[in-house]
Amino acid sequence: GNVAEWTETHLAERVGESFVPNYQNRIFAGGSWNVGTLGQDLRGFGQFGIGANYAWVEIGFRCARSIPRP
Repeated sequence: GNVAEWTETHLAERVGESFVPNYQNRIFAGGSWNVGTLGQDLRGFGQFGIGANYAWVEIGFRCARSIPRP
C-alpha cells in the first residue's frame, strides 16, 4: 500500500558520547498517500512512538520474506 513503512529498526538516542536504543520508538521510512498535500516528498523518514493501541492511516507495514539466491 501507499503508506510510510514502519520498520523493525529501533530509534537510537544520544546519551553522552554513545547512542542507546530506545525500544519504545521505531523508525519509519518513505511517504504516504498524502505527502503531496503536506509539501513533503516520498524520501521522508522519521521516528515514531509505538504502542499496542496506536493506529494511524499513514503508517503501515509490509510483510516480506527472504528467498535463497539461485
